Amino acid sequence: MSGQGVSLSRDPWVRRAVLVIVAGILVRLALSPFLTYDLEIYHWGVVMENIQSGNGLYGLAGYYYTPVWGYLLAALSGFQDAFLSIGTFGIRFTDLLGIEDLVCRYHTATAVTIGFVMALKVPLILTDAAVGVLSFFFVRSISGDGRKAFFASVLWIFFPVAVYMSGVQVQFDSVSALLMLLTVFLVMRGHSLLGGAVFSAAVLLKFYPAVCLPVLVAYLFVRYRSDGRFGGELSKAVVGAGASAAVLLLPQILGGDLSDAFSFITGRVSDGDALMTITSFLSMAAMLAGFVVCGYRMYRCGEDPEKALVVNCLLALSFATVFSFVPQYILVAVPFLCVAATCFDGRYMTCWWMVGIGNLFAAVAINNFSLFASSSEFLGMASPEWVVSAMEAMESLTVAGFTSVEILDAAGCVFGALGIILILVIGLEDVIPSERLRGRIGNLWRWECGQE
Repeated sequence: MSGQGVSLSRDPWVRRAVLVIVAGILVRLALSPFLTYDLEIYHWGVVMENIQSGNGLYGLAGYYYTPVWGYLLAALSGFQDAFLSIGTFGIRFTDLLGIEDLVCRYHTATAVTIGFVMALKVPLILTDAAVGVLSFFFVRSISGDGRKAFFASVLWIFFPVAVYMSGVQVQFDSVSALLMLLTVFLVMRGHSLLGGAVFSAAVLLKFYPAVCLPVLVAYLFVRYRSDGRFGGELSKAVVGAGASAAVLLLPQILGGDLSDAFSFITGRVSDGDALMTITSFLSMAAMLAGFVVCGYRMYRCGEDPEKALVVNCLLALSFATVFSFVPQYILVAVPFLCVAATCFDGRYMTCWWMVGIGNLFAAVAINNFSLFASSSEFLGMASPEWVVSAMEAMESLTVAGFTSVEILDAAGCVFGALGIILILVIGLEDVIPSERLRGRIGNLWRWECGQE
């Protein structure tokens, strides 16, 4: 670590970061038994049962992602069988059947047990904690400032969407965030082989990190071109990435279902409705723009390649997720947003608030009272009839043919997308043609962030 004159055990910022991360864990644990999105965790239970039955990830319908998350579910399933006595993962209740007839069809009358809920949420909560720890050491490594490192950890561990996705919705995008941040950390530290291996795993978990490939290659070129080591370091990264991909995809290659591992992408484009198809093509166009623009900016960077690497990874991932309109997808970029806000430009805090609040609002709006389905059946927090009637009431309010759920969800997603657009505008500010316009925009955001 650069600029470290105090041991970890005596550094007050380390102790403060540990306390904050523990507080973040406790907040998530406090939410976990009582609030759970029904459909997501139900699908994870189905996948785990399919694996236990000997059908693998793709032998039966139910798993539509690349295999890495499936391997993690298989590991969790094995751990549960060996050390826990959870029994069935859920029970189908007739008094919840009404939620399957709603306009918003992403619900199920199968309520998962509280034991199964905690068995899946705790590993994701610990993943959030790992991202918080890595964020601390990442920032202290590039800045030598414990205070900045502490605040980067705070921004991650209490990022609203991160809290919600691990403590409530049971989505695994924090794993993507961990792998992508670890990739950049390893590459910065000169571990190209390991960096390539972790990057390959990140891409095969969810494809959004792939947009950072030109940025990482350009960074290696910028860093090692003067001493002639670029070819060697790039070769190490390629070997690491190839070996990792071969290991992770080998079961699908041997089983002849490699194409199923990529059905998440092709299915979204070919099987979705018109709006989903449009947003999918917009997302692909934006990803292509990020692929080219951010790679070129990294290649042309000046005196601070580490800063350029962080910022261009943030921009590339923002390009990739700006048109997704799915609350959790931006999580892969959030660690870089936290680093940029604490180390490089306080104006990114405006984006942190907008992305966090907007996407949290969207997630809560679309899930609404279904969050109480499991706790109503197993903890008696509310009656299942109340859950169903409350969800029906939410959809009974319509404007121009759209339910209040759809309107609130869209409003949150749009507000979050505006926050991502602000990330892009701040990061690409140097290409704004008018110096006067740049000054006005910059001064406005400095006022919003409380800066002089």
